[in-house]
Amino acid sequence: MKRLWKHKWLIVASAIVLVLVLGTVAWATTGGSGTPTAANATVTTVTGSTATTTVAGQSTSLRERIKQRIEKIRARDQALVKAARAKMTPADQATLDQLTAKAKDQQAVLKQARQDLGQTLKDIRALVGKYQPAGGSRTPSSTSTTTVTTTAQ
Repeated sequence: MKRLWKHKWLIVASAIVLVLVLGTVAWATTGGSGTPTAANATVTTVTGSTATTTVAGQSTSLRERIKQRIEKIRARDQALVKAARAKMTPADQATLDQLTAKAKDQQAVLKQARQDLGQTLKDIRALVGKYQPAGGSRTPSSTSTTTVTTTAQ
């Protein structure tokens, strides 16, 4: 601890460096200007279950942006696989083809299982719904309870 107090200038210098680094990162992420311009101004409007973001006059919904992002990721992945495939031996290419076909089959099975599960859950809700009160809530605490008391003679 005594050594630490001898080097207190190092603590002050470290704090200054930390503040400068955080300021630099914040400045870099905002684009270097103090006020937002029309190019980087973003307005988000949420209505119901959809969110629409307007960026410099261009309007895109959240789902559209997610779809675009997924498409970019898929294209990048395909390019990476294509580049790797060009470097592979014929045996590895055959293995890659088998694994790709297996993945596609598994995705199809998974999609069908999701649909089946959705239908099963709908059936469960319909069955349980028959036993729910007509205008009541679904919570168990809203059901009526009967208390029976007995007296000893």
